[in-house]
Amino acid sequence: GPSTPAPSTPAPSPSGGGPSTPAPSPSTGGITLLQLLETLTTDGSVSTPGTPQNDAYLWLDETNPELDPNDPDDQVVIFRRYALATLYYSTEGDTWTNNTGWLAAESICDVEFWVLVTCGGISQIDIVNLKLGNNNLVGTLPSELQVLTDLSEIFFFQNELSGEFPTWLGLLTNL
Repeated sequence: GPSTPAPSTPAPSPSGGGPSTPAPSPSTGGITLLQLLETLTTDGSVSTPGTPQNDAYLWLDETNPELDPNDPDDQVVIFRRYALATLYYSTEGDTWTNNTGWLAAESICDVEFWVLVTCGGISQIDIVNLKLGNNNLVGTLPSELQVLTDLSEIFFFQNELSGEFPTWLGLLTNL
């Protein structure tokens, strides 16, 4: 019979957006999503295929194209989503005991998604709890979690986490 051509994925444009998105103008200081994430993850892993950071970047770019890396409010959302996605990819999130709603396009604070994440604060959008104890996390905790500065409780007990105790945990003053 006739062969079906493999689906093709268009190459991402250098601006990180589609045809309707103008490229950021250097005169206005516009930056791409990749450039924004590289201000947090400075070791080059965001643009290195196969790293949890690159997986998180590609997921975020595809899942939330409406987020503007040049908008200060969106930057907060971008960093939080990127940090949690990097955690997911760094600790084999596909095999967690409970990963319901993780990597959903919906808000991290939507109670039907991003299970085991609790938001609070004045605006109810600050991530205050990560309760991932006894959830089959395997791997290392990524330093990107340091952007979750409102955390007051984190549970990672009874998982298969490796590596040194993260020094950045000491920067989270609400713990």
